[in-house]
Amino acid sequence: QVSRARSNRDLVCRMLAQMPSVRFEVPPGAFYLFFAIDGMVDSTATTLRIIDEAKVGFAPGATFGPGGEGHLRMCYLKDLGPLEEALGRFVDWMKKNKPV
Repeated sequence: QVSRARSNRDLVCRMLAQMPSVRFEVPPGAFYLFFAIDGMVDSTATTLRIIDEAKVGFAPGATFGPGGEGHLRMCYLKDLGPLEEALGRFVDWMKKNKPV
């Protein structure tokens, strides 16, 4: 599980790093990534749009307190195929949409 988590973390970080509006710190452990999207002011509304439009689920940062607003959290401890597919759909969504 640890090696899969590291490998998936590296994949997620490589893909998100390609998007200039996404900011994050590489997590040293765990299997979640907390990331910000420039211009996002309502993480709950943005999360609901991403679920509806890209079919990808994230947790809104606001769920984790006021300091989490403007961020999303994703779990990357998934099988590689579905993870790559979800990341691809999210990247495509980001290219066409602006967060709320």
